[in-house]
Amino acid sequence: MRSNQMEKTGAKPGRGQPFVYRFVAALLLIALVWGQAGGIASAEDTVTGVELSAPTTTVYVGEDSIALSLIASISGSSSKKDVTSSATWTSSNSAVSVSGGVVTAKSNATNVVITGKYGGYTATIAMKSLYRYSSIEIQKDGVAVDAKMNVQLGDPLILTAYGKGTDSNDSKVVTDDASWSTSNSSVATVDDGEVTLVASGTATITVSYLGRTDSVVLTIASPYKSLTVDPAGPVEKLVDDDELQLKASAQLKTGGSDEVVTDKATWTTSNASVVKVSEDGEVSFVGVGTASVTATYLGVSGSVTFVVRTPYEALRTTPEKTMKLSLQDEPAEVTAYVMKDATKSEVVTDEATWTSSDLVVATVAKGADGKTYVTPKSAGTTTIKASYKGLTRQITVTVYPTVTSLKLEKETIDTYAGETGSFPAVTGEALSGDTVAVSDAVVWTSDNDEIVAIEDGKWKALKTGVAKLTATLPNSKNAAGQPFAVTLTVNVNKKVHLLVADSSSVSIITGQEVPYPTIHVIYENGEEEDIQDKVTWKSSSANVLVKDSALTWKGLVASKATMTGTYLNATIKLQAVVEDEYITYTIEPSAIELTIKKSKSIKVTGKTKAGKKVSLGSRIEWTSSDESILTVNGASAKALAEGNGSLTATFQGKKLTVPFSVKPKLTKLTASSPTVELTSGGTATVRITAVYENGKTVDATAGAQWKATSAKVAKVAGGTITAVAKGSTTVKATFEGKTVSIRVKVSK
Repeated sequence: MRSNQMEKTGAKPGRGQPFVYRFVAALLLIALVWGQAGGIASAEDTVTGVELSAPTTTVYVGEDSIALSLIASISGSSSKKDVTSSATWTSSNSAVSVSGGVVTAKSNATNVVITGKYGGYTATIAMKSLYRYSSIEIQKDGVAVDAKMNVQLGDPLILTAYGKGTDSNDSKVVTDDASWSTSNSSVATVDDGEVTLVASGTATITVSYLGRTDSVVLTIASPYKSLTVDPAGPVEKLVDDDELQLKASAQLKTGGSDEVVTDKATWTTSNASVVKVSEDGEVSFVGVGTASVTATYLGVSGSVTFVVRTPYEALRTTPEKTMKLSLQDEPAEVTAYVMKDATKSEVVTDEATWTSSDLVVATVAKGADGKTYVTPKSAGTTTIKASYKGLTRQITVTVYPTVTSLKLEKETIDTYAGETGSFPAVTGEALSGDTVAVSDAVVWTSDNDEIVAIEDGKWKALKTGVAKLTATLPNSKNAAGQPFAVTLTVNVNKKVHLLVADSSSVSIITGQEVPYPTIHVIYENGEEEDIQDKVTWKSSSANVLVKDSALTWKGLVASKATMTGTYLNATIKLQAVVEDEYITYTIEPSAIELTIKKSKSIKVTGKTKAGKKVSLGSRIEWTSSDESILTVNGASAKALAEGNGSLTATFQGKKLTVPFSVKPKLTKLTASSPTVELTSGGTATVRITAVYENGKTVDATAGAQWKATSAKVAKVAGGTITAVAKGSTTVKATFEGKTVSIRVKVSK
C-alpha cells in the first residue's frame, strides 16, 4: 500500500541530501550572525541596493532547510554588507516558509517567490519545493505488501521501506532512514522494519520518510490452539520437597502430534513466596500456601495449581514472644523447635533461618559454640524472626540503654479485695541523663502472695492487708552490685459501701483554712469507721484550695465550690461556702419550749464585721443532746418526749447553743370537791389535780391561781375556802392555761 500523505515534522532527514547544501547552509548561518552584529555597528550606513543569492532554488520537504543570503551595497564603500539576519523576509506561498533567510519546505509548490527587504530595497528569488520521493512503500522480500497481512506468532517478519522517486534512478531502499511505529506495542513492535510479534491481536505498522507514509495492518494469531502442563494438578507438596520438573506441550491448530515447548515457553508463578519456577519449568517449594505456575508460548498458555503445606503443625521459640535486654547484657541464646503433635518436638535452631528487622538494634547469629544468640547493639526495638519450612515465629526484642536508677510513677496503691490492676510505670535514668521507660523490662515480685498476687502481668488483691511489690531490672547493677529495684506498697482495704458526712456544707472564712471534714465509712461487710486523712479531695473551683499536706481547705475569695472526696471505690460531694466572718449570731428563739409532738423552727442570723446580716438557718447543722426528747432536722426541732436538754451547732468554729424543754400537754384539771357547802366562818380545802396527755397527773393545788367570784360570800387561798357570809359563789382554780370551777354555798 502506498500513500502520498505528508510526513510529520519529526521524520528523519534524508541521507541522500547533497552535502554541499548542508555545508553552505551552515556557512550562511554563521554569516547571518556576524552580519547582524555588523548591521548594528553601522546602522547609519546608506544602502544603495541589495542582492539575493541561494545555493539552490529547489528545497525538499522533510530535508534540510536552505539558507539564503542578502547582500547590501553601501554608499561610498566598495565593500558590501551581509544583511540577511536584519532583513524582512516574506514568502508568496505558505507551502514554503522563510525566517531570517532560512527557507523550509512544507509541501509541494512551484514558483514560490521569496522576498528579502532591507534599507528600502527589495530582492526576490523564485523557488520550488518538492518531495524527494513520490511515495514510500512497505515491502517484504522485495514485493509490496498488501494493506492487510495475516501472520502467526513465532514467524519472523522483516519489512523494508522503499522510496519511489520521480525518476526511477532516484528510487531506493530507505528502511534504516525511515521512522517506524506500531499502533499496539502489546501485540507487535517494530525496529527499523524488523517486526516482533508479541501476542495475538491486531496492530498497524507505519513507516514515514521525508513526508511520505505507508502502513500495513497485521492480524496476528497463534499457530496453536492450546497448551497443557504436565502434571495437570492440583499437585500437593510439602515445603522443601525436591524440585519438580514440569513439561509444557502445545497443540497445533492444524492437528498432528503435540509439540514439547518446555524450553521455549515462558514460565511464571502467581506467588513466589510459595512456589518458585525456573526459566525451564523446574519448580521449587519454598512456603505454605497455594500458587499457580503458568507456561506461555506463542499466544497460548496452560497452568498447574500447587498446594504447599508444612510438614509440621507449629514452630516455637525460646523465649516465646518477647525478650528484654540491656546494652550491657551478654548475647542471649534463642532456640527454635517444631512440633508435629502435642507429644513430639524437634529442635531446628540450626536449620531455621534467623533474621533481625533492625540490625542497628540487635543482631542474631550463630556463636562460636554453635548456638544461636541475639546480641544487643543499641537502644530500640527489633523483631527477630525464625523461619523453617513455611512456618515463622517472631520474638520482639527491646534493648534498653544502661540505667543508673529507677523510679516509680506512684509508690502506693489503695485498693480492695477482688480488684486487679496494672503496675505503675517504671522509668530509669540513662547514662545520658535522659529518662527512659523500662516498664516492660522489670520483673515484679510480691512479698505476700496471699494478700497481693502477680498474675498475667498484673497485680491482684486477694484479701485485706498490706503487700510490698518489688520491680527489679534484671542484669542491672547498683553501687552495691545488686540489681536496681523499686518498691510499690499495695494497701488492700475493705470495699466501701457508703461515705457519709456529718454536714453537707462547710463554711470557710475568707482567707482562712478549715480541716478536712470527718467522713464516716460504711463497708460492704457492715463495719464502720471515721476517717479524715485517707480521703482525697478535689475542688470544683479555684477559689477553694485543697492543701493535701495540711489536710485543710483554704477559702481564697467569697464563693461556693463542690468538694468531691474519694476513698477507695466510693465518692462523696460536699459544698464549701467561702464567706466573711460572722462576729455575732442571733438565735430565735433563744430557748425552745414545746409540748410533745410539737415543732418549732430555729432562725439564726449572722452579722459580719461590716455589719451585714445574713440568714443562716438552713446552713446550721444542729445536734440534740437527747434525741429521745427532741430531734432536729435542718432548722426545725420536734419534741418527742418530756424532758430538758440543749441543741448545739458549730459554725465558723464558734459554738451555738439553744436550751430546750419539752412538757406534756395539760388535758384537764379536776377538783377533789366540785361543790362545797359551808356555814359562815367555816373552811374547806379543795385539791386540784392536773391530768396530762401522757396520763401523768400532778397535784396542782399549790401552783394554781385561785379566785372567788364573790369575796362577800367566800374567800380562797391555796385551795382553802373560807365562808364569809350567807350566799352562793364560784371558786376558780387556773393552772397552765386551764381552769376548774368549784361551786360554794354558805348558810347561816
